Amino acid sequence: MNETREAMNEVIALLNKGASFTSDEVMKLAERVAKEIVAEKTKFRQYFQQIKELARALKSGEMKEERVKVELYKMKARVAYDTKRPNVRGMDSLKPLIDASVDKIMRSSDLKKEIMECSDFFECLVGYHYAK
Repeated sequence: MNETREAMNEVIALLNKGASFTSDEVMKLAERVAKEIVAEKTKFRQYFQQIKELARALKSGEMKEERVKVELYKMKARVAYDTKRPNVRGMDSLKPLIDASVDKIMRSSDLKKEIMECSDFFECLVGYHYAK
């Protein structure tokens, strides 16, 4: 568990320093981070699906950037809520990464590119999480 926190903290630090979600340094850490996330698989997948759907809607023009930002803020609020719910286990292991990811997307001057890369990164995380 401690290794995961270290890997997750390393990913968060890299993202905060401007590394891309799909950079080699970040992607190489995906397996270590995913293996120790203790969030329920269905909950983890639910948040990945939300990111993936927002990326798709933005890319297709179905949703404007302003709306995507609102949905990302709402997602952060839902994650905070799920973290405190007694019947949803392990969200505290996922919350820091989702918070940092949403913050990075929000800071970006190219929201579409950033959310697409985030979706790719989370797809790797979900795959490794299910494989453990």
